[in-house]
Amino acid sequence: AGWGGVCAGPFNHFWYNWLERAVVLRNPMHAVGLKIALDHVAYAPVLVGFFAWTDLFQGRAATPHDALRQAVCSEHLAPTLRANVVAWTAVHALTFTVVPPPYHVLWVSVNSVFWSAYCSSVSEGGSI
Repeated sequence: AGWGGVCAGPFNHFWYNWLERAVVLRNPMHAVGLKIALDHVAYAPVLVGFFAWTDLFQGRAATPHDALRQAVCSEHLAPTLRANVVAWTAVHALTFTVVPPPYHVLWVSVNSVFWSAYCSSVSEGGSI
């Protein structure tokens, strides 16, 4: 809950509003592809931050620096990044084609609940 309220929620608000204003191409499908690609690039560091956050606040790291180093070196990071690309490409295909822009943040937030459950499970050494 802390991660979503402190980091993801405010970031999503500004990010998805910016994407709608900034990515305007003649071909709508090219715009969708570019928005999805930009989202993946923007959220890879956020995913590392999630693992660092959980390690730090669950006492598995003594300092933020240790938490960040552990997150980058985590055996869970690469598989989670791959799962991120698969899951969020599907979600954002709908985000940018079906969901009206005023509801992007709501749509992403609802999907983030399930994604956060998956990431929490992975950070504890399991999987869903």
